[in-house]
Amino acid sequence: MCEAKNLSKKVGQGAMNLFEQVRQKIILIRDCQVILDVDVAELYGGEDKRSQSSCA
Repeated sequence: MCEAKNLSKKVGQGAMNLFEQVRQKIILIRDCQVILDVDVAELYGGEDKRSQSSCA
């Protein structure tokens, strides 16, 4: 049972860390909260469309 508690703490901390990273990427444009595609790609380990098209 202690292992389950420790695991949930680790998962909770990881989720909070990801939440904070996402929160820091949000910008305000004309009163709308947005995240740039390049920032989404950075957060999730992908490439944005511009970098994909420039390689083609």
